[in-house]
Amino acid sequence: MFFNCTERWLPRYLDDHARQADPVALRKLFGSASANRLTTVSLLNADLGQHSVRRRMVGARSIGDLSPGLQDHLQVCSTAQGVVYFGKTPGIRRYLGFTRARVSEPNSRKVRLPSAGSTRS
Repeated sequence: MFFNCTERWLPRYLDDHARQADPVALRKLFGSASANRLTTVSLLNADLGQHSVRRRMVGARSIGDLSPGLQDHLQVCSTAQGVVYFGKTPGIRRYLGFTRARVSEPNSRKVRLPSAGSTRS
């Protein structure tokens, strides 16, 4: 569930029944190596106006290299894909689906979230 308030206020129900995702933990899923990069994001628009685009998908060699858009503050990421490198191995495509809390890789091995003291990127 996505909820946004400029005054950082949360309804009591969310306080009692939901837990906010830690951005630092989510970043670890794509590692910290400089070669790692996001390549595709699927975005849902929080502006539900009659003439608004409801969903869009953005793809590039590296999403981090793109300039921001005027409507970016209204977009909620529903999926993210990227390339993760482990040492000298070829890059592995990694997929995050926020709607159903999925993390996957094409080779179907288990994806583990590195611990705070881990040196693996």
